[in-house]
Amino acid sequence: MRSSSPSGTNLTSHLRRVAIAVTASALVALGVGVGATPAAAVPAVACGNGAGEAMCLTFALPSDLAGNYVFFPLEGASSVYVDWGDGSPVAGPITSVGASAVPHTYFVGGTTQVKIYGTSLDHFGHGTSWSGADSLGSVDSWGGLGLKSLAMALNSSSALTSVPATLPSTVTDIGGMFQSSGFAGDDNIGLWDTTYVTTMSNAFQFATRFDKSLGAWKMGSVTDATGMLNYSGMSVQSYDATLNGWNSQTRAQSLTVGAAGLYYSSAGSSAHAALQVDPFGWVLDDAGPASAATLSSVGLSGSETIRSTLQANAVTAYQPRLTYQWQTSVTGVGSWSDLAGETNFTLLVPDLQAGKYLRVCVNANNSVGTPVDLCSDATGEIAGIDPSVGTVTITGSAVTGLTLTAQTPEFIPGVPAATLTYAWAISDSSTGNGSDGIRDETGSTLLLTDSMIGRYIYVCVSDGVNQDTCTFPLTGPILGVAPNFSSVTVTGALTVRSTATATLTGLVGAPAREVFYQWYSSANGSSGWTAFGELVEVPTVSIPYSQFHRYLRVTVKVTADGFPDHVDTSSAVRVSASTPNVPRSVKGLAGDKAALVSWTAPADNGGAAVNYYKVTATPKVGTTTRTCTTVTNSGALSCQVNGLAAGVGYRFTVKAHNSVGFGAASAQSAVVTPIGITWTKSGKVITAKFTPVSGATKYTEASTGATKASGVCSVAGSGSARRVTCVITLKAGKSTLTVSAFKTATVVVKAIRVQTV
Repeated sequence: MRSSSPSGTNLTSHLRRVAIAVTASALVALGVGVGATPAAAVPAVACGNGAGEAMCLTFALPSDLAGNYVFFPLEGASSVYVDWGDGSPVAGPITSVGASAVPHTYFVGGTTQVKIYGTSLDHFGHGTSWSGADSLGSVDSWGGLGLKSLAMALNSSSALTSVPATLPSTVTDIGGMFQSSGFAGDDNIGLWDTTYVTTMSNAFQFATRFDKSLGAWKMGSVTDATGMLNYSGMSVQSYDATLNGWNSQTRAQSLTVGAAGLYYSSAGSSAHAALQVDPFGWVLDDAGPASAATLSSVGLSGSETIRSTLQANAVTAYQPRLTYQWQTSVTGVGSWSDLAGETNFTLLVPDLQAGKYLRVCVNANNSVGTPVDLCSDATGEIAGIDPSVGTVTITGSAVTGLTLTAQTPEFIPGVPAATLTYAWAISDSSTGNGSDGIRDETGSTLLLTDSMIGRYIYVCVSDGVNQDTCTFPLTGPILGVAPNFSSVTVTGALTVRSTATATLTGLVGAPAREVFYQWYSSANGSSGWTAFGELVEVPTVSIPYSQFHRYLRVTVKVTADGFPDHVDTSSAVRVSASTPNVPRSVKGLAGDKAALVSWTAPADNGGAAVNYYKVTATPKVGTTTRTCTTVTNSGALSCQVNGLAAGVGYRFTVKAHNSVGFGAASAQSAVVTPIGITWTKSGKVITAKFTPVSGATKYTEASTGATKASGVCSVAGSGSARRVTCVITLKAGKSTLTVSAFKTATVVVKAIRVQTV
């Protein structure tokens, strides 16, 4: 929905006028100096209660009105400034002997903090309530202004929740300060040091939500407390605590304390009596001793809609302390559940309560008799917020290959949130006659295709609640476009055996558009380009090994009937090496707690020579993976994996490494089971003893090096005690011993040992 801006005399109905406006010109006429100082010209002042610090007030300004009018009641100001917190010029310097009011209008709602600071200010307050007081949420600090009076300062501040922890020691008058306010009291108010306060008349009069003990307030200097607590919300418990506190301190004589409508219990009766006898002789103008609390009804007021405020209205007698618990129900009868943390007399209805029912349960207790509990009737079903589509427009160019978008700038989702659905339609006529829905096009965008050329498009949007909103006039006629693209680039890994892709940017075209790709190769990237592969209609090509360290580029041609071709060529890119392919034919030969693994080289080294191989055994030995690596650039195609467990079957994989990195691991070898040989030496005689290899038909031992000879191997014993024993006598020096097991003519075990005698 759209709203028009207010103008002329209607503007006043949109401005929030809580009290009579005192304009800047009127103040000047009264002799009050009010100026405007750019915010940038005034240094930032911190909130606080010390010298040079600001009095700070936080407002929660409503956003449902065109303007929020505020004026501050200032008296006895000397070089005072007001920073409105919205970026507007700072008001001031303000100097006034008598009462003055400083006006300001906010045109944007929300939370804002106002700062008042300067040389000095005698009195913040007004004879009646001041405009904007009902939006005041908290007083954050009093500033270092030397305040003397806060009389009527917070009168009618219905939204006030907190005040500073201390009262300035310069303040002597708080008469009517909280009168008719919604202030319920916080942890700070009862701790104020009121030693120097002389006037408390009407301070909490008609503050029907206020329920805190003031027993710690110093009453020794007070000369006027008439009407102080009249018809406030102070419960019996809080009034008892207040009386007991006042009775325990030095206090003024012959003081009349207004407490009309308040009751006390036996817990406060002694103090009540003592305060009224000589030498002090106070007059406590209250309602007398309390009877048991009654709670005759609990009603609810406010809108039964999410994001609105409901208020509990309890009808009681004898000033009980009231506690609240808001509850929710799916049906409004039977089972009710507490709303966690919702224990105030008001409830801002959460979004999740839409479609449910609410009530409030109240406990009334004045310490006299038995506490009373009573719940309100259930609300009706809590209403959500209806959605609204608002205006629908189409943006984008009506050209094939491009996208139209349905825009809903005024859409209000509502609660529960609505989801918009779209129905695109096409017509041969600009009036929409004979239109057809476009099948499967239910999103907020529409890609225009060649079949739509010459026709008209519109879209209808639904929020699921209200009547569909459609665009008019229709968008069109849809135009074709000459085939074109802004650029072509080659993307991909650009290594041998990978796939290169021609990527087009900004491709458009008329009906029956076709795209062709031709790849070219060059040794130097600047000349000698030759085509490889065929002219194709797919944008990818597999890079063969023959293109290693050569340059590639692609030429793209886009054609369409009735339009000239568009041709462009990509920049050149160089083909790099890749990792090697997997080694082949991996085999293992068992040894003495080891295995000799061999393989053949990969069929393709990825364009860069293999510089070494790594062998990995599976499974691990304990937590350790056993590996071996060939000597770099040795060309070796075998290595021995040591540290294996005898009698355990192992499989082996091999990876080849080149300048790019490791290739993939090979397929696993067949299972290889190492043996365990016990070697003994007696002089020059070396003996190898081990369990026979399954299936072995022959065992041999030979030596090279210092001794070139064959040993003698024999098999003896039976069952688990059967052993192979090989004995050889060596010459002095270093010899390499090899013990082998054969299955017929095939070596199945080869154990090698270097021995020095």
